[in-house]
Amino acid sequence: METMKKRKKSLFLLLIIILPGAIAFAGAAAPGSCFVLERVDPSLLLPPLGQGGKVTGYKYVEGEIVGVEPDACWLVDEIGDKWCFRLRPETRVYINGFPGNPQAMRPVAPGAFYWAGIWARDDEAVAIEAAYYGGELVVESSSPYELRGWSPERQRSFSLKTRKGWTLGDLFPGQMVYVLLDLEGRIRRVQILNTISPAGELPEGVE
Repeated sequence: METMKKRKKSLFLLLIIILPGAIAFAGAAAPGSCFVLERVDPSLLLPPLGQGGKVTGYKYVEGEIVGVEPDACWLVDEIGDKWCFRLRPETRVYINGFPGNPQAMRPVAPGAFYWAGIWARDDEAVAIEAAYYGGELVVESSSPYELRGWSPERQRSFSLKTRKGWTLGDLFPGQMVYVLLDLEGRIRRVQILNTISPAGELPEGVE
């Protein structure tokens, strides 16, 4: 009997340890490094075509999802304008290429936001394609508009370009960075995880 109680207690503690991780796994929807996104079929996103084969009466906005409530979400576009879109039960939502719950678009961490493209009519979201993907890279080379880095997890190099009008800061070979990508696989955010150059010296400007 005592042994059975110990087993039940151990199982209970194991569930406490595992379940929070499983919940975080489902909420983030982007475990591990991923530099290629499975896009949603446009026919599932585009509103019905009007006369002349054109989409009329709708607008399309891309940017970072900075907040989500049960009936609304907030998006900040590239020029810093903040948009509020109403969420309806019939709003079609896709997360990292698959049908999902809009609540999964909540910020993963401070400053770590989902990127989304939203088709809307007035202020009502009709269809949303959202993604949170990227990963760690060891910088091999960089320019203002392109980064080449080695993925320790994927064991291969990736060459990634920035979004139009967005430039990279100074990066040095050997630095570890975390990159986030937009729907087109272009760099939208870079976080430097270390600041030590291969020579063991701090890069210029870092104290």
